[in-house]
Amino acid sequence: MKNKILILLLLALLVFSIVGCRDKNPTPTPLPTDYIQIPEYVTNADRIEYWHRQVGSRWVSDKDVTGYEDYRFTPVEFILSEIPDVNNPARIIKKTPYQGDCDDFANFNPYVAYAKLGYDCYVVFILNLGNIHVAHAISYGWEEKEKLNCHVWDNQLYRGKWSNIESYINTNYPNWIIYHHVTLQEELTELFKKGHLEYMPVKPESKRPSKQVCEDEACPIN
Repeated sequence: MKNKILILLLLALLVFSIVGCRDKNPTPTPLPTDYIQIPEYVTNADRIEYWHRQVGSRWVSDKDVTGYEDYRFTPVEFILSEIPDVNNPARIIKKTPYQGDCDDFANFNPYVAYAKLGYDCYVVFILNLGNIHVAHAISYGWEEKEKLNCHVWDNQLYRGKWSNIESYINTNYPNWIIYHHVTLQEELTELFKKGHLEYMPVKPESKRPSKQVCEDEACPIN
């Protein structure tokens, strides 16, 4: 009997050593900071809006761009002119770079702030209580670990520093409520799992003879 009790105790200790010591909420791996190339002049929060002005960023509906009522872009998809359709792999969506709707800006802006400025960033989806069929997406980032300055971006515009995102929403969208509030990492990870692009597509190397080969009279005659 004593041997059986000893064996059970050893098994319990073994299970605890394997499972019990694990962190139930492990720290997620940080997002890479090289999904897109960010201009050197983006040195603070309002320079993200300056970048939008430089490239002519504009709000357009998902329907006009993709043909879908709702289709979210990752940061790299936002700046590309052609992207694969995750709903139809045989289709390529042709679009104008730096154009999209609110949730596309809400994914792009905080990623720039995270990757270039080191901000702790979030995406917020709000709902109009006067018309529940109308929703909007906004992004924000904390400049410091102490969460003293909340920088807000709304579409292509920088909306300044606020005490928190609730303060911004209550002031600018008084009849709206937050219905979805996620970290930037959670938002992008969801899109990546659906097959959206993380990085620029790698173009295959051209099979044409190089200019040097042609100069050496080695080019085939067509």
